[in-house]
Amino acid sequence: MDKFTSILDQIAATVDKADVNVVFGEPKEVQGRTLIPVAEVAYGFGMGLGAASVECGDAACVDHDDDACCSDEEECAGADDEGEFGGGAAGARVRPLAYIEVGADSARVIPIQDEQKIALMGIALGMWCVAWLGLVLKSLFKK
Repeated sequence: MDKFTSILDQIAATVDKADVNVVFGEPKEVQGRTLIPVAEVAYGFGMGLGAASVECGDAACVDHDDDACCSDEEECAGADDEGEFGGGAAGARVRPLAYIEVGADSARVIPIQDEQKIALMGIALGMWCVAWLGLVLKSLFKK
């Protein structure tokens, strides 16, 4: 049960660390306008706990020469072995989306462009063009 508590503590620590302030900080006052950050925060969690026992006479037990496993029934008295196991993970992603600019007379949302997505789309488009050109040239030279 200590493992379960430890995993929950790690998850709580991850949740505490990931928020909009990690990316931007607090809202700022600039030239009479207030800039409020907007971010996407995503969490992922997983865990598993279990217990197993090895009993004398199990097929897997008889094949091994462990102290806890024995093929002789007389030696099996008190030789049952039990174990607990578990594991878990937690992760978070914080991504800037935009900021809100609030002035005396208006408010507007200014998006933040993700250059990585734009670059990946450009690479994908280039690969598609090369593949299409290859198919066209292959059909032309095949005739």
